[in-house]
Amino acid sequence: LLSGDTHTVYTGYAVRSMYKTVCDFCATEVRFRSLDDEEMLNYIKTGEPMDKAGAYGIQGVGSLLVEGIEGDYLNVVGLPAAPLMACLRDNFGFDYYGNKDEYAFEIVGEKRECEPIKQKSVKYNEEYIIEEENFRMRIPAYALYDNYIPQYSKSDTIKSENYSAIHTIEPYYAGVDKNCKLSIRIDVDTIQDKNKYYIVSINSEGKKKGKVSQEYISEYSDGWLTTQVKTFGQFVVKADQTKPYIKYHGVVDGEIRFTVKDDESGLKYFKGEVDGEFVVFTYDMKDKIARCKIDTKKIEQGTIHTLKFEAIDNCGNEKLYLGNLRF
Repeated sequence: LLSGDTHTVYTGYAVRSMYKTVCDFCATEVRFRSLDDEEMLNYIKTGEPMDKAGAYGIQGVGSLLVEGIEGDYLNVVGLPAAPLMACLRDNFGFDYYGNKDEYAFEIVGEKRECEPIKQKSVKYNEEYIIEEENFRMRIPAYALYDNYIPQYSKSDTIKSENYSAIHTIEPYYAGVDKNCKLSIRIDVDTIQDKNKYYIVSINSEGKKKGKVSQEYISEYSDGWLTTQVKTFGQFVVKADQTKPYIKYHGVVDGEIRFTVKDDESGLKYFKGEVDGEFVVFTYDMKDKIARCKIDTKKIEQGTIHTLKFEAIDNCGNEKLYLGNLRF
């Protein structure tokens, strides 16, 4: 869908204070080279497109696929820094050079006794290790943008759908620029296949925000599960013993289409074959549809072909579809 064509990347953002909310967006046009099947297959094999919006990373190997852009480069990478800074400057009295505006306000509350802080401030240019019962986190030097006092806590109970307590590292808003090694001891280690365990980050209501990282598979060792994270927040061990979901839609507008998704540990990869030959499927993260444009030079029209499609999630659960293709 992207090969030899131009598409537009949009990023919307909202900034809110006590006094107002400002919403805006940034748009960048990205122009792709014309790619053959071998180039697309080689890029898929790198694993880079599997967790990227649009299925490519312009900041990585995917830059080799791009012929040119018009607009903000960082908007394609993730966050359009310059437009966001302009929004902060023009609407909230803040800019990169330290100029500021001031507001007068009064804090009203009641005095309460607080527990003393047990952990020292983490300096951004020094390595720091948080080690608690059943939880470890290694923060490398220069992973943080500022000095923080990380606060650790854990839940007193373990919910039935979880395999560990919920471990929390605050402040949530702390920016983390490098991978931090995160280890959690499994409190309820009842599954024989240890590859089914994985770590997720959750929100304050206990709902899953997503897999900690698509690029790092959690590793089990002696009752501990270890992965890499680039965020603070709430973490818990779950288990995925459910196969990915696959639904065949047939041929639509000259494309072979499947719905494929995994709502637990997430998709690791999927692939398809026609008559035993590999065919390239693209994937839309929004509608969870895998599409393969039929090449009539290779797939003869009006005859019956064998179709194979398989999907594997990050915990090794596999779903296979076998059927016939005719169009």
